[in-house]
Amino acid sequence: MDDQVAEAGGLQEATKGSEVPEMSTLASLPVPVIVTKLPGREIVFANAACQEALGRTGEQFRGLTVDDITAPEDRPHVDAVIADVRERGVVVEKAYLHGDGSIRRMHLHAITVSGFTGYAVALLFDITKTSRSLGRLKLLAEAAALVPGADIGIDTISATVASMATEHLGSEVEVVWFDEPKSILEDGSSEPVRVGDRLRCPIVVTDNVMGEVRVTSSAPDGDEFDDELLCLESLAHCLAGASSVAALDASLRRAELFERGFEAASVGLQIVDEDGVFLRVNRSFATMIGRKREELVGLHWTAVTHPDDIAMHEDGEVRRRLDRGDGAMYRDVKRYVTADGSIKFGDITITSVTGNPKTDMPFRLVQVVDVTEQIRSLNDLAAARRDLMASELRYRSLVEPAPDAVLRIGADGIVADANASAERIFEFDASVGAPVSDLLPAVFADEVAAMVRTVMVTGAQDQIDRQRLRLGDGTSRWFLTRIVAEDSTGTSPTAHVVMSDITQMVEHEERLSAMARVDAVTGVANRVALYERLEVALAALGESTDTCVAVAAIGLDHFKTVNDSFGHAFGDEAIRLFARAVDATLGPDDMFGRLGGDEFLLVLDNQPTEDDAKRVVERLVDMITPLELVADDGRTISLSASLGLVVVTSADDVDDVIEMADSALLEAKRTGRGRLKVAGASSGDGASAPSLRVQLLDLLDADSRGEFELLYQPIIGADGRVRSVEALIRWNHPDRGQLTPDHFIDALIHSGRIEGVGRWVVSTAVRQIEEWDAIGLGGLSININVSPGELAHPGFCSHLRTTIAESSIDPSRIRIEITELALAGTFVPTAMLDDLSNIGARIVLDDFGTGVSSLSHLRVKSLSGIKIDKSFLRHAADNIVDRGIVEGMIALAHNIGVDVTVEGVETRDQAHWLASTGCEAMQGWLFSRAVSATDVPNIAAQRFDMPHSEV
Repeated sequence: MDDQVAEAGGLQEATKGSEVPEMSTLASLPVPVIVTKLPGREIVFANAACQEALGRTGEQFRGLTVDDITAPEDRPHVDAVIADVRERGVVVEKAYLHGDGSIRRMHLHAITVSGFTGYAVALLFDITKTSRSLGRLKLLAEAAALVPGADIGIDTISATVASMATEHLGSEVEVVWFDEPKSILEDGSSEPVRVGDRLRCPIVVTDNVMGEVRVTSSAPDGDEFDDELLCLESLAHCLAGASSVAALDASLRRAELFERGFEAASVGLQIVDEDGVFLRVNRSFATMIGRKREELVGLHWTAVTHPDDIAMHEDGEVRRRLDRGDGAMYRDVKRYVTADGSIKFGDITITSVTGNPKTDMPFRLVQVVDVTEQIRSLNDLAAARRDLMASELRYRSLVEPAPDAVLRIGADGIVADANASAERIFEFDASVGAPVSDLLPAVFADEVAAMVRTVMVTGAQDQIDRQRLRLGDGTSRWFLTRIVAEDSTGTSPTAHVVMSDITQMVEHEERLSAMARVDAVTGVANRVALYERLEVALAALGESTDTCVAVAAIGLDHFKTVNDSFGHAFGDEAIRLFARAVDATLGPDDMFGRLGGDEFLLVLDNQPTEDDAKRVVERLVDMITPLELVADDGRTISLSASLGLVVVTSADDVDDVIEMADSALLEAKRTGRGRLKVAGASSGDGASAPSLRVQLLDLLDADSRGEFELLYQPIIGADGRVRSVEALIRWNHPDRGQLTPDHFIDALIHSGRIEGVGRWVVSTAVRQIEEWDAIGLGGLSININVSPGELAHPGFCSHLRTTIAESSIDPSRIRIEITELALAGTFVPTAMLDDLSNIGARIVLDDFGTGVSSLSHLRVKSLSGIKIDKSFLRHAADNIVDRGIVEGMIALAHNIGVDVTVEGVETRDQAHWLASTGCEAMQGWLFSRAVSATDVPNIAAQRFDMPHSEV
């Protein structure tokens, strides 16, 4: 205290003659107080409460400035705060550095005292704990809003939650999913536990622990620890819900393909739970055993199995084989009892299926091939050999008609007999007495001969599951070969070799497998096939550095507008036509497929150099942008695509490569669409592509939080007066400051919020005109930008009509600005423009001259004006071509009776020249940038110099 009083005395001495506050009074205050000398911001006094709050002694405060005790994140704002203090005082939240290096958040109340020249007095109020609690609430709100979808999966959500939690809690947070879920009953507990300085909070779905949220906690037991624990438990609940939604989403995406393959299969298929109950059967199996499918569902497999075969499958052998791991299966032949009591033989293959261990329950998929006729042929053959040994004629009457190839082969590998089917299939005559190697391919013949010798010794039958053999006519067929020892006591025993043609079954299985790797809508490769191909291509880079792999993410521009305008059926048709058109331009070794929605992926491996890969993709851009598509019903549409390219020269992670390509694609769309952006290349303006995922999260309820704002840029008439203003939306982002539409408009479209925000813009703009009219600023019109998707929405016109009807303004003061894209490809029907015109609103064609077939758009009868794009004006002063184009467009507009506004006017020379052409209106920074609504009256009161002489 003595030191502080001494400091206070020194301050009073330095300011002698002024009205100085009683420093001893400041020293004894219970709240932290700092006195700062201006303008250098040196700290000349800190009372005891301040020293305790910021962990520094009076001596340690000596020589420090306000900047030295301000946290790094707030230092850029110190100048502004000091300026406000000197002007009128300030109340603001600031972050300060504690003596131990931690951050303390304080409410700062700072003023300059009258007569106390050159000094500022500040009072501090600690809100660190309150700020931390608010941060936790914000964290939980953001985590609860994360829902898996086409563009964000559970892994991405987990990473996002971990990152957000690390930032808000100040400790490293990790989300871990287990490879296999742990039952609560087995584990004994689902409560959070603290191990050392680690807090582990389980993620629980029903009765299973799916994973954990882990954090290094420095909070001791008490209120602070309880708050942290409650926050982590809430995060775990959010992640549990997200994992369930992700599992449901994945199962729905697989459902259509599974349904088609399951029902179309020509072989019998069963889905059986682990207890052996039929969950589902297909038509082929029900037909095989003569029962209805609904009768079978819910029955145990033993209800349709021959009693003598039940014990064979209950001895644990099935479970032991299936428990060997991925790919393990059980095969056998069993007898089924049909509805009429007859017997059917089924060659069964049982596979255990376990989907996502966090969401799916395991089941068994059983494939049943009807082999009744083959078994009966073998049984009849064996019986005939036993009972009719002496009658070769009757024996041949059994084997000759058989559709399968039947051979009798001795232990020496010599063919003793062959039926007609064998001779027909393998194209040989006089087979008796020939070695089997003369009749069948050499390697396969050796295998058959060896198995014949084995079964003749053991008496047990054997088989070769499937073998592809090339026949004499050059074709290849698949065969299932069964070998059964002949029950004979003769001097030359033989074995029966029965070869069944299973080509149709194998090809059906291959078709089902191919369907699982093909996109159902477009017919090109799907995400699974793309990932497999890219994994192989990237792995090959690890073995060789002579080639590279190019990966291009391709996204259709404004595709949501197509769906909104024509419906999802037409949208699917457009996606299909686009995929076929692109696929037709590629080589046989290129892999092209659909990731989902309107995004595709192109994989080019074995490219000699990076430049070669880029040239391939650049040629593709030239061919598909723009691309005219004609649907089956004759409707045409013009689509463009943006591409993001990444070229990889060394082994890398598949997800990382696709993420880089996606980022480049977003940059291409942000900078103009219909173009190629190479990952790592400069965008030309120093700006980086905004993260779409982060924006989608930030945009949730941004309008309800009041973060959107309208600014207004004046449009100056030929008389120098403000004739209209253009409403321009801005997003006051809580962390990034004020953002222009190019940073968030794509995210609004992707999130489906563009229509709601567009309605807010219309309502706000109309209400603003009424407010200006009320203060005597009558006569101003207002220009409102409307996207193609908004304009095509059936509710847009009705909302505009209602809003105008509820106001007191003339509808002709509303000027709707649309781009040429809205008219290209019939995105917006002419009837929609007529509806706007009938309301009384004016229609203005924005960015004129930059679209496709610009002149044809002037035929729209409801068009009242055009705005010439600023790109034509940039070089018009010294480029005779650009100058002539602008003058021609102005003359053309005048000839057809529409007004002209030129954008981007920045110099007086440009204004002089445009005035000489008869241009009705100009807009640009020469007159004013976009300003707030309160600044418009001041600008409207001015009269700008608009000379009418040529430069």
